[in-house]
Amino acid sequence: MNSFRQFAVFVSVSTILGLTACRIAPVIPELAYPVDPILNSPVWPIRLSEGSTTVMLSDWFGEGFVPDSVDYPKGTMGRASKNLMGITQNKDLDPVAKIRIWKDGFCYTLPVFRSAKIQVPLRFSAQWSESGPVQVAGEFNGWNPTATFMTKEADEWTTTLKLEPGRYPYQFVVDGKWMLDPANPDSMDNNAGGFNSILQVVHPDNLPFLRPQKAERGVLSIDLEGEAEGWLVLWEYAELDSNFVDFQNGMLKIQLPKQALDAEKSLLTVLAWNASGRSNDLRVPLHKGLPAGIGDENWQQDWQAMTLYFPLVDRFANGDNNNDQPTLDERILPPANFFGGDLQGLTQHLDYIQSLGINTLWVSPVAENPKGAYQEYPEPRRWFSGYHGYWPVSYHRVDPRFGGDEGLDLLVKEAHARNMRVLLDFVANHVHQEHPMIKAHPDWSTDLELPDGTRNLRRWDDHRLTTWFDDFLPTLDFENAVITEAVTDSALFWIERFHLDGFRHDATKHIPEIFWRTLTAKLHQKFPDQTLYQIGETFGSRDLIASYVGPGTLDAQFDFPLYFSARSALTTPEGDFSSLASELRASLDAFGNHHLMGNITGNHDMARFTSIAGGGLRPGENDKEAGWNREVTVGDPIGYKRMALLMAFQTAIPGLPVVYYGDEIGMPGGGDPDSRRMMRFDDWSEEETKLHEIFTKLLQRRLNDPALVYGSTDITRAEKDLLVIRRDWFSSTTYTVLNKSDQAVQLDLPKIGIVQVAANTAIVY
Repeated sequence: MNSFRQFAVFVSVSTILGLTACRIAPVIPELAYPVDPILNSPVWPIRLSEGSTTVMLSDWFGEGFVPDSVDYPKGTMGRASKNLMGITQNKDLDPVAKIRIWKDGFCYTLPVFRSAKIQVPLRFSAQWSESGPVQVAGEFNGWNPTATFMTKEADEWTTTLKLEPGRYPYQFVVDGKWMLDPANPDSMDNNAGGFNSILQVVHPDNLPFLRPQKAERGVLSIDLEGEAEGWLVLWEYAELDSNFVDFQNGMLKIQLPKQALDAEKSLLTVLAWNASGRSNDLRVPLHKGLPAGIGDENWQQDWQAMTLYFPLVDRFANGDNNNDQPTLDERILPPANFFGGDLQGLTQHLDYIQSLGINTLWVSPVAENPKGAYQEYPEPRRWFSGYHGYWPVSYHRVDPRFGGDEGLDLLVKEAHARNMRVLLDFVANHVHQEHPMIKAHPDWSTDLELPDGTRNLRRWDDHRLTTWFDDFLPTLDFENAVITEAVTDSALFWIERFHLDGFRHDATKHIPEIFWRTLTAKLHQKFPDQTLYQIGETFGSRDLIASYVGPGTLDAQFDFPLYFSARSALTTPEGDFSSLASELRASLDAFGNHHLMGNITGNHDMARFTSIAGGGLRPGENDKEAGWNREVTVGDPIGYKRMALLMAFQTAIPGLPVVYYGDEIGMPGGGDPDSRRMMRFDDWSEEETKLHEIFTKLLQRRLNDPALVYGSTDITRAEKDLLVIRRDWFSSTTYTVLNKSDQAVQLDLPKIGIVQVAANTAIVY
């Protein structure tokens, strides 16, 4: 079936007889598109992998969807069977293609991205090992050396990897011993006191670039810079053909269909490509035919405009001393016990949080935790309480020590009164051994003892989906459908009972995909009119992180690879903004140029950024033990300036800024639990006060500047100590300049002019 026949243009013209002097209004074309399209989400592309890719149509169209027919693009082989669609790409596929899904006489166009992976050879001299084995472990294989054995050929060991453009940390494992690549001088710190070699896959520099230029109601103009072989323009999932799109002198002029002028909310997506690959993806949220931020007073309620703040409830503020109940066990040292923070204290400080430029709270888990002391598995086997909330013994009660159900009710009510969203940290992977569910069904856990006689404890990579976090925290076996149904129902309970706006999900990569698909489908079905946001936590490669993000799973995850790259660029002598720019491009390729990923300043599992940047923690030092054995400070005040640079970077790029409580004043700290000190609201030093002012300016600017929320992202300069990021949103252009050198710099910025940037400073123009 020919899609262009179905996308006939319907023109409504009033014939005015005898009124030749009257001015006839311009004709606005309509699309043959359903009034209520059967779709679950805004436009998501299909990203093809090497070989065959299986797509679940229910991710886009909901449960029970069966297409009338499917048109596959040239360069693919495909077939559909009820809910499943299999696609195999070949060398003739364009970097951007489209699949047309037909249903009830209408055509839905899904963009398809060709895999950008190329073959990358890796070699290791046999002088270092004649007999082997020689393996390679890196971000590309989950740091699992058993995944990649090298083959000896003559005087070297070789293997070939398939990788997309980006920078990949790796090490060789030679006769069981880990080592850097002796032939590769390019390395970066591994965030654990050591270094990794870096494999650089160069990003093409001749890709087309889309820059929003001009907007009038119903008509948008987009600059298409560079050579392009084609483009794709979608309104919602409807392709706009030449009746709507005109290309002249490097400019795409797009006439929006009449439906877009009438719709309160809709989405325009623009893509271009050439032989080297695809352009940036341009996504334009529309309100009655105008882009978000232009004639739309409610654009700040979009997910893209969220700014998140993460307070650890027990360590933020004590609002009610009557619920203070530290665990009475002398084996627990003070940093591992309850401090008394509660939901009431958090509610009392909502104005403080909002004034910072925050409109969304990520609240640490508040489900009831055990009352006793428990000994950590690894040495030196210290004792802990459940002050953090990550050891649930109930799926339906708020811990009284955090303020009970009443405390969470009041927090959500007061946050919503301030137009702030509330996301709850939900722990699904495991429960505490005292949880009634696991006591009644001990067989609902994965096996702690492995067939080889070892224990399945903290086997983060080789037993990723079954490993236990500790021997008193059974991991749930979600391959059992009964368990998946029970726990996803419990998640729905929290949304319905407490009127929450979504979840932060703990330990996402350790939970099978079936759980996330089940939960997301239930949220769509149970709350069809509510926009619920889900963000996950996964430490790993971009491929692994992205595998959990999509229309049928999660909306986003935290971009840990980019955070660690930014931390390295800002805190080490070898740190280089050009390397960070490469990592940013890799993230945009992996997650999209308008993604909803979380861009963190830090979190509760890591040492505080300022102590790393200022030298309060020594290079190579065990940050956890430092936190137990001495007072970790910021060190050199340069740590505060580097934190300001990190915040400027996180507010300048696509995604959602996420502030870990206390980072706005540069709180110091070693590893967990020293990174979880009690928040301080007064007696700030001069450096802390200044940093708080900078955070506020940066976050408020992002909150009120649509270019920083929706704009195209152009890295215009990237040198060792200088980074310039340009964001364009039609008539608005915003530059963020980061200078981490000890010298002031002068720049000439197009549309801005000559500017001065002081040493160790970030400025937004």
